[in-house]
Amino acid sequence: PEILSFSELMNKEFPEVLWDVEGLFESGTINMISAPPNQYKSWVAQAIAISLAKGTDLFGKFKTKQQKVLIVNEEDNLRMMKDRSLKMLEEMEDIGIYFMVGKGFKIDEEAVSDLWDEASQRGVTFIIFDSLRSIHSANENDSQEMQAVMDCFKYLTSHGITVFFTHHNRKNPADLSPVFQN
Repeated sequence: PEILSFSELMNKEFPEVLWDVEGLFESGTINMISAPPNQYKSWVAQAIAISLAKGTDLFGKFKTKQQKVLIVNEEDNLRMMKDRSLKMLEEMEDIGIYFMVGKGFKIDEEAVSDLWDEASQRGVTFIIFDSLRSIHSANENDSQEMQAVMDCFKYLTSHGITVFFTHHNRKNPADLSPVFQN
């Protein structure tokens, strides 16, 4: 392994940061939005996809780099995805968004390799997973099991894909420390 001294690190030159969504999502990174269920995370994810595919400012504020997007959604159905898209678009147009909805996708090394193959064939450089809980079978309270999921995301980022996922953060009160219980 390469070990750097403090001064070597301080003198190291890095390329300029490239953004998919300026100030929010750096290209080739893993990103998350987390909130309790039914707080419009899927709507936000789809708004991000539309802005990226069209190359328009996200929420009229954040500049985007136009690119193709894949949405992997194991919670909703195709009708919901269509209805949501039509409500967000001013007019019907073919934009660079692909959907993999309700196919039973579970992330593991083989599945993520196949997903990378499909994404690369379509020129996709941004993948949205909605939601994290629905694409894996790991125990979310076991860091070793969740590291395998993160390693799959890292496989995609190592190939230049930006990963964005939604996450439900509501915990059962019995799982919380007594300090946080009412």
